[in-house]
Amino acid sequence: MHVHVQLDDEPAQMSLNLSGSLTFNSVAPGNHTLTVTLVDSGDGELTNPEATDSVSFTTEEVVTTPPTIAITNPTNNSTIVGDTINVSWASTGDLSTVNHVHIQLDDEAPTMNMPIEN
Repeated sequence: MHVHVQLDDEPAQMSLNLSGSLTFNSVAPGNHTLTVTLVDSGDGELTNPEATDSVSFTTEEVVTTPPTIAITNPTNNSTIVGDTINVSWASTGDLSTVNHVHIQLDDEAPTMNMPIEN
């Protein structure tokens, strides 16, 4: 005996565990139906009503805050005495896809600062 787990009209997935869990990834936003059915050793679904259960649910798109960055030092239009500039910045939002920061002074080539701390 095993279990068929079916999301919407997708092909059923087989689980050999009669009690357990299964994860579906990349489920599109919208209305869905999840069905679990007990199945005999010949892969035939059991016909008694208690051998199948279904639930309906809705998924929504995850809303994330886009990544942002701001220079915190020096401040805009400030005057710096000397030839050394200490630069500071702060990043916020969903930084899960950010790999590094480019820092550019005037027309010089950007400098890469790694790694960014998420």
